[in-house]
Amino acid sequence: MFFHSKIDWQKIKHELDLLRASEGYSIGPLLLAINCYINAEPQSSRFFKKLYRYCFLIEDKVKNLAEEERLLQLNQFIFEDMQFQIIPESLNNNVYELLPESLLISQKGPALSIAIFYLHLAEFLELPIYLANHSSFCVLKWIRPKKTTFIDLSQQGKILTEEEVLEFFNNKKPIPQCHANLLERMSSKDIVTLYLEKILEFLGRTNFYKKIILIYDILLELHPSNTGYIVKRALTKKAIGLNKEALLDFKRYFTYIDKKDAPHEIKLAYYEANALSTQIDEMVH
Repeated sequence: MFFHSKIDWQKIKHELDLLRASEGYSIGPLLLAINCYINAEPQSSRFFKKLYRYCFLIEDKVKNLAEEERLLQLNQFIFEDMQFQIIPESLNNNVYELLPESLLISQKGPALSIAIFYLHLAEFLELPIYLANHSSFCVLKWIRPKKTTFIDLSQQGKILTEEEVLEFFNNKKPIPQCHANLLERMSSKDIVTLYLEKILEFLGRTNFYKKIILIYDILLELHPSNTGYIVKRALTKKAIGLNKEALLDFKRYFTYIDKKDAPHEIKLAYYEANALSTQIDEMVH
């Protein structure tokens, strides 16, 4: 996918097209590539090598094993052999900890990052395991022809009993950004969207405006009519003086939202961007 290839916008865009078209798209390499793109690292093969090294290490352990045995070996490999650990949500206050490359280096990360890594290895081992819609990001769904089982990553891949599944169902809420029902399988598109929004939560406290714009570029490839993403990208562009580009986004926003119904602050920002763009044109001519 990205191994030994230059990571640029066209490559990212092509993979996003594949993501939209396929439910079984493997998102681990894509998120690595997105981080390289956002951080202006067109060549970052060392992280891809590390990711695929884990694949080859676990492959040697599961040759000729049945599906149930492959799952047991996967859990042992991740949580015992490699000692991957979930960082509690209360301690997860650093954007770097959310990045896949950080996880590959430290073997520690928030539940969402561990889940994405787990899913990548599970797919490599041909295990039909998916992230379930659950706010802990720790619940996986193992879907087989005659049986569906739930797995809890917070307990090192333990298979949940029916009583434990019911407890999860009763005590936790679904992820708001997800289109699936509680404990239903999340799509790859929803997981990538959720991950990028988590990154934005951290970057929103910083002045890394150009990185924020790049993330909105990606989100809008996945959700082209999302007015929240459109107007937030417009406001971010305006904040760094990209008034002409901001104006285009504001106009796009108003194709979905009637101008008279838009919030006052949005209309004010639009008029300011329009006025500043006009001034620049007049100065040029």
